[in-house]
Amino acid sequence: MNMGEIKSLFNYHKFERLFLNEFNQYLKENNLSAGSIDTLDNAHQKNFHSFFLLRQTAQMETLLHDAKDEILRMDKTSFSIVENHLQGISKQREIWKTKIQNEHSFREEHSASPWKLIAYDYYFEYAELYKRLIVQLKELAEDHFAEEIELMIDWKLNSSNQENTRNSGNGKSELMTINEVAEYLKVTRRQIYNLEENGHISRVNTVGARSVRFLRSDIEAYAKGN
Repeated sequence: MNMGEIKSLFNYHKFERLFLNEFNQYLKENNLSAGSIDTLDNAHQKNFHSFFLLRQTAQMETLLHDAKDEILRMDKTSFSIVENHLQGISKQREIWKTKIQNEHSFREEHSASPWKLIAYDYYFEYAELYKRLIVQLKELAEDHFAEEIELMIDWKLNSSNQENTRNSGNGKSELMTINEVAEYLKVTRRQIYNLEENGHISRVNTVGARSVRFLRSDIEAYAKGN
């Protein structure tokens, strides 16, 4: 299953077919006569709920494995392209979730069949479950494209520093790294973290561990006051 197919997972009409198939499979495995989920006793309703979520969790793990293989094969693409795919999937999930929430409220007010309302409730759980898939795929992509992301962050920070240097008028960048702050104040990196924790100074830019930045004017003001 590719990224485009993962996006279609949140289509409610597709989910409804899946839900019916899973319910019929549960009936078959438990030698129960055909019927609707709302006609099951409480014990079987609870058992089916566990049955459904366990099977969807297993399916999600399979999809994650397949998608991981796809991401690892993406040698000619970039993190931005994968991120755009994942944002599209997240957007599709939110669109369908909102649509079904509205339908649920409408049908609840107009005495819809219990089966329909139960299916809606299952869909919300299903959508939350697959939200984890999106998060895990993004983590995989960040790991796979770590070098590219690091280069992109460094480029942005270098561009920002060059702009700040031009704007400062004194040839010095207004943004300082933690090492530059430690050298300026003649303290250790650990002492910088302690100063930050105690509210004496504060960082202004954090995009990963290597990109912590402080304002030079703040550091100079702290140094003058101590």
